[in-house]
Amino acid sequence: MKLYHKSISLTIVALFLGSIALTIVAENTNLPESHLDDETTVSKAQSPGHTVFNEYVGAHWCGPCHGASNAMHDLYVTNGGGGSQSEDYTYISFYESASSGWPNDGPINRRAHINPSYYPTMVWGDATSSSSYYTSNTNTANFYQNGGNMDANAADYSITVFQSENGNMMDIDITASYTGSGSKTVTIYAAVTEDTSPESYDGGGPNPHHVFRQWLLNGMGNGFESVTLSAGNPVTKSWSMPISIVRPGGGHSAADNFLTVAALLDGDHTTHRSVLAAGDSHMGPKMDLAVSGVSLSNPASADGYVRGDQITVSASAVNVGGLDYSGGGNPEIIYMDGNNPIVVSSKQLTNIPVQGTMSHSASVDTTSLPTNALSSGARTMI
Repeated sequence: MKLYHKSISLTIVALFLGSIALTIVAENTNLPESHLDDETTVSKAQSPGHTVFNEYVGAHWCGPCHGASNAMHDLYVTNGGGGSQSEDYTYISFYESASSGWPNDGPINRRAHINPSYYPTMVWGDATSSSSYYTSNTNTANFYQNGGNMDANAADYSITVFQSENGNMMDIDITASYTGSGSKTVTIYAAVTEDTSPESYDGGGPNPHHVFRQWLLNGMGNGFESVTLSAGNPVTKSWSMPISIVRPGGGHSAADNFLTVAALLDGDHTTHRSVLAAGDSHMGPKMDLAVSGVSLSNPASADGYVRGDQITVSASAVNVGGLDYSGGGNPEIIYMDGNNPIVVSSKQLTNIPVQGTMSHSASVDTTSLPTNALSSGARTMI
């Protein structure tokens, strides 16, 4: 299960004085919209130590495709961007729908490249039809744990996909990295997909996931982007695509259902290639704020306060995500008068780099606190 926050409210510290709670709240309203993946209870597979990518071909009328679709999504939930810690599996579905038929995937013509001779077809690491990794076997965990037919040096490569709403458009950045020796020229296979299709298999089957909608191509529109990598020198390519490419699905808006999937190939798409890395926009890095350095003090007493004491509360917002934070917001120090929050101090959040912090403190004049808040004890709670 993965949760993306549009509005995030972080309780940093609370000082309980009888019925009074003193709280610092950091609020950001510029993060990606809320998205909650379907939750499935399955066992986590053993990571092969690098990312794994597969492509799937299925059709609405295909009974066995129900199981294949479920198997890929289950593996994604536990080992991909569906909420796992490893985040090293993703896939793309080429799905024949009952309403619109097969997707138009020109000029790449990937379905013709896969050339399925049966349904469902799952192709791991761009395998040929003679490979054991070209299969209808729904034991996806086994193929994943055995390396997914990825390149032998897959651990040397990584790909990061970040997308953000910009009006009616989705801005997409894909960054390819290499940690090996020398330089390598790679191709960025990339597509916009629907996280959850609004259509289901016949007979009340599941809704397929990661359903192909449109390629992200080079400037000429006739192939994928190619980049040359060397250790310590990642390369980023950017696109801006209409959100309307994607339909609402799974109870989410089109923007929330917009999923960019990418892989690195060791050559162009015109033949079978080694797949070096894979990723999607549900996989890290994320923007994430956390709490650090919480403290409170009363110079007059270490045991509590009497009305008139000045209590100082301090805390820091720390960027524990993988992206520089620039979303704004206002950390507030408040106390609770019954169910009503009373703001004591507010501070504008500045830009916070990865692992950076911003501190905030305020003095609370206990003279203004209600008389029923008097207490001889104090404690902190996150």
